[in-house]
Amino acid sequence: MNYRALRSKSRARARARARARARARARARARARARARARARARARARARARANSGSTIRR
Repeated sequence: MNYRALRSKSRARARARARARARARARARARARARARARARARARARARARANSGSTIRR
């Protein structure tokens, strides 16, 4: 196997590794965003429940 083929193969492997790393980073970012959204939703729900349970609000 000559030098050019070897180098192109190593470069392809490096590119594949970079692509896999980018995909993993994107997946981690998406997971973090989903977790933040779930946390915000839970906080909003808890706030709504606290407002509903507090006696200061006049229930119609």
